[in-house]
Amino acid sequence: MCWLVPLPDVKSPDYPPDFLTSPGQVGFTPFGNKLIVTTKASGSHIDVFQVRRDGTLSATPVMNPSATPVPFAFTFTPQGRLASGEAAMSTLTTYQLNGDGTLSDPHSQSDGQTALCWIVRARGFYYVSNTGSNNVSSFRVGPDGQPTLLNAVAAGTNMGPIDSTVSGRYLYVQTGSAGTVDEFRIEGDGSLSPIGSVTGLPVAAYDGSLADRFDRSPGRGWVLADEPVETETTAETRSPA
Repeated sequence: MCWLVPLPDVKSPDYPPDFLTSPGQVGFTPFGNKLIVTTKASGSHIDVFQVRRDGTLSATPVMNPSATPVPFAFTFTPQGRLASGEAAMSTLTTYQLNGDGTLSDPHSQSDGQTALCWIVRARGFYYVSNTGSNNVSSFRVGPDGQPTLLNAVAAGTNMGPIDSTVSGRYLYVQTGSAGTVDEFRIEGDGSLSPIGSVTGLPVAAYDGSLADRFDRSPGRGWVLADEPVETETTAETRSPA
């Protein structure tokens, strides 16, 4: 017999966790023997858990620093490399996933947009949603794992594209700020043709563009607007340990 237990009425503004610092995605590797969690701005780690024969996970993950900050969503290449969308520098990075859970041999390419969040693979192409730029970019990834940018703006979207999925030759992009699902047909050359949009979905509680939550930091890309950024002056005047 199953019992349903009501949860307490939680009204704290801190619940659920802040979008930019809560984990980005959880998913299995192609063979199902590892579970991956991206941590976004909370340390910029890609955590890899081993999956035991009884289905339980290793007590602690291997914590891999991402090649560029704020790893968000991921998929896999046909060669089994992890393809990670990393928001701070709007970068697609692929990694070799090793048996012990470590990541190595990173190859990165930025799309030059703002806040690359979600990534999907379809028909040999990789499509990423740029939440701060309100558009989708397209990539190819070579057998060696090197991403190549095909089109920085493969398609425009409604405000705040955040999640996406693929069915055959069609790409669907959910926009958090506009409350839509934008629809595209994937052409043979990887270009995207808009075919419609549905409306009426709930919109994000945050009032404004996600780009407003980021500041540009030299050498670090886009960082949280309230995150302290070390300058040369502060580094020089810091007291020695």
